[in-house]
Amino acid sequence: MAQESIGFNQNIKKGTYYHASASSLVNAINQTEKLINKKSLKKAVDLLIKARNIYLFSVGHSGESAKDYEKTWMRIGLITHAETDPHIQIQFATLLEKNDLVIGISLSGHTKDTFDSLKEAKKSGAKILTISNDLSSPISQLGDACLQTAVGEFANIGSVSGQVSQLYLCDVLARGYAKKAHIDSQKITERALKAVMGKSI
Repeated sequence: MAQESIGFNQNIKKGTYYHASASSLVNAINQTEKLINKKSLKKAVDLLIKARNIYLFSVGHSGESAKDYEKTWMRIGLITHAETDPHIQIQFATLLEKNDLVIGISLSGHTKDTFDSLKEAKKSGAKILTISNDLSSPISQLGDACLQTAVGEFANIGSVSGQVSQLYLCDVLARGYAKKAHIDSQKITERALKAVMGKSI
């Protein structure tokens, strides 16, 4: 059943489209927060802590979210690689080992390219963390830990609210990792900012 407050298919009074947009995005975050399973979240953070190498596999709009995960996590010193080309993903997957972690991001949980890459990674012995709306989906079934977004209907794939729900979990995982690993994120940010400012002319 479509979530009316998330999609575009709602009766919007003239002049309130900006309010409808804000409500849609806020609702995506609030609904995703309600779906957080604390046990699954703890396991996901533990996987991040223990991983030797971390890869993000996804395509399309979820691939754009994966690139944002990569950049966001770099700010807390968590180095990852977001790969959105399924041909390169499958090659990476064959080289992984038991201490590696692959994070599969798919709004629907039914994206074949992502599924194939995750399946090959699991076959190689890597741990799998999945982020999707459907916990019974083929992609979620591959997960050693699974997190759920609130926006999942195919009509909403590619929507801003869908990506916002994914990015909310990106921030949650970053904060959980930083807390458990005792990361001084402020110090890392200051070092990065100093380096960036050095690029100014």
